[in-house]
Amino acid sequence: MTRVILSPFASFDQEEIIHYLDAEVGVRVAEKHDADFRSLYNNLSVFPCIGTWRPDLGKNIRIWVLRPISSFTNTLLARIL
Repeated sequence: MTRVILSPFASFDQEEIIHYLDAEVGVRVAEKHDADFRSLYNNLSVFPCIGTWRPDLGKNIRIWVLRPISSFTNTLLARIL
């Protein structure tokens, strides 16, 4: 299993997204998306190459969509070791 480590920027972004969803659409949606993020990181630890490659955005950039949020990240807001 690969260890997934979030950068401080990634952690901040995720927190901001969850706070925004909580304020705009309610706690149930925010909690669902928070669980979706955790599930994504768990999946990354098992399958570290998931997501769509986006070399046009930079080296090792992948996309993963958590509806209604699209994440464009360097290895999905995570540094994969």
